[in-house]
Amino acid sequence: MRMPDPALHRGFTLVEVLVALAVVSVVLVALLGSMQSVIASATVIYDRTLASWIATDRVTELRLSTEFPEAGSSTGEVTMADQDWLYEVAIVETESPDILQIIVKVASVAEPELTLAAATGSIIRPATGGGRLNGTTTAIVAGGAPLPGGEAEPDTTAGETQ
Repeated sequence: MRMPDPALHRGFTLVEVLVALAVVSVVLVALLGSMQSVIASATVIYDRTLASWIATDRVTELRLSTEFPEAGSSTGEVTMADQDWLYEVAIVETESPDILQIIVKVASVAEPELTLAAATGSIIRPATGGGRLNGTTTAIVAGGAPLPGGEAEPDTTAGETQ
């Protein structure tokens, strides 16, 4: 009887297969962790984008009003993209009695202590006493760090709109 040629029966040993499976398992676990981090970051960016839209919408609504508002603050709740949001509007007097500063801060109802976005703007009283108000709007996305008084510190990534 003839002996089989050992060169024809090459293959992997059980130990080699187990080591390869262990390496693949470690790589897959690392990829899963990275994907979870990417998904969490995308969710935060999505929430901050919606909050920024709400903040700039509130400033724009005040600027489009035909009545010059009084200084003070108010809060409210709005639903956008099937999520509930809290907002705080502060209208602050400036050195000129014809110019008011608007500060709008937005937070999720789930985490009301964390300001996700803020928008600031100004309103200029019309010279004729009526008509549309003038001013500017600057959106500021909050960085999430608490400010004195429990507010979030604005991030330096600000976009200006008009």
